[in-house]
Amino acid sequence: MTCEELIKRLRSFPADSQVMILDGFNAGGCPREINVGPHPRVVSEKDAEESADAEALVGETVVVLGYGCD
Repeated sequence: MTCEELIKRLRSFPADSQVMILDGFNAGGCPREINVGPHPRVVSEKDAEESADAEALVGETVVVLGYGCD
């Protein structure tokens, strides 16, 4: 994905949206291509349990991007 493509996709969301990144199984610091999203997702209680940085966002809609994901 190019910067231009990412910017175009992100412009479809409110500018003050929170962005969260899904990391894949091979997220050991190697550069990876974004191959998921961006798409909206409502943060659930389960998300908050599995991620230490999502508790304050439960019920909020965030923009999700991912890499190394199927």
